[in-house]
Amino acid sequence: MPAITETIFDSDARIVRQAGSLGIVRTQELPAWFMDSLKDQRHASTARAGDTHRVCTVPAVLVDKWKREGFDVMREPARAIVARLKAEGYDAFVATNKTI
Repeated sequence: MPAITETIFDSDARIVRQAGSLGIVRTQELPAWFMDSLKDQRHASTARAGDTHRVCTVPAVLVDKWKREGFDVMREPARAIVARLKAEGYDAFVATNKTI
């Protein structure tokens, strides 16, 4: 299993026509081992954090979606990003049980 920090999962965008309108469908495949690794990190987050601590992983398709909605993950604090992930039902991408 590759390390998460060494892996990049490309996102894909395609144009679709439905009911006479055009739209863009964005997808990003995330393998089960990746999601399992995040879950394992969340359960192991009771250990003392060192200089760095993974808080969450936000897929590129969510970064793009949120950017279009006016929420820039590059400018928002970690607390706001985690809150948004949880509010939208993306808890699986939160990699810690610690309070941020």
